[in-house]
Order: sequence, then C-alpha cells, then structure tokens
Amino acid sequence: VLMILCFHSASMCPKGCLCSSSGGLNVTCSNANLKEIPRDLPPETVLLYLDSNQITSIPNEIFKDLHQLRVL
Repeated sequence: VLMILCFHSASMCPKGCLCSSSGGLNVTCSNANLKEIPRDLPPETVLLYLDSNQITSIPNEIFKDLHQLRVL
C-alpha cells in the first residue's frame, strides 16, 4: 500500500517540481524558473517550496484546496 501511495503522490507532482513523502508530502519547486505557481499542486501537500523563481503574483484561492499545507 505504501508503494502505491508514493507512486500516486509522485505521479501528481507538478512539472518542474520534486515531490517526497518525508513527514507528509513535500513539494519542492525551488529554482525551477517558474513564472507562476503551479495550479496542479497535490491536495495532500504539507510543505511547498517556491523560492528562487520568477513568480510575481499570487492568484486568489490558489491554495484553497491545500488544507494540509503548513509551510510555504
């Protein structure tokens, strides 16, 4: 079951980001040359790293489905 969950989370990882499941789902999009926040973030994301990108705005409600998000 754990292998299936890990594969499922990894397959939902946004393009240009790395996902790991250490203490919850960590989505690392650092240094990915992003111009906007990915809209396909997994709903189980706990930590989200977006540093060192070219993001200039945060759309309304972009994080509304990320109920487990603790670190941004």
